[in-house]
Amino acid sequence: MLFLMRRAVIFFFLMSLLTVFLYFVGVLRRFTESTQLMLLNLGAFLGLFLGISGVLGMALDLVFTIQNRRFYSKSKFAFSAAGGLAGFLLAASAVFILSLTGGNLP
Repeated sequence: MLFLMRRAVIFFFLMSLLTVFLYFVGVLRRFTESTQLMLLNLGAFLGLFLGISGVLGMALDLVFTIQNRRFYSKSKFAFSAAGGLAGFLLAASAVFILSLTGGNLP
């Protein structure tokens, strides 16, 4: 189960990076507003899922540590924590940008 959560963190992190990259390419290439808003909404959802999977991975790591009385890997725990934090920051920034552009929609 913990292996699947780490894979989910990697998947959502890579998809979030791709979404952010496409958003910045769209800013430079002047994509339409609807495409930019779709990318921001997708970034918010992916960031939220990344944050949830990172927190769940940390929780599972703590449960396995408590059950076995042995800390498996500090780097994997830190990876889940960093993924969760990055996800929540991405979601918050995407929602913030969406709220700023809310008055400029047609």
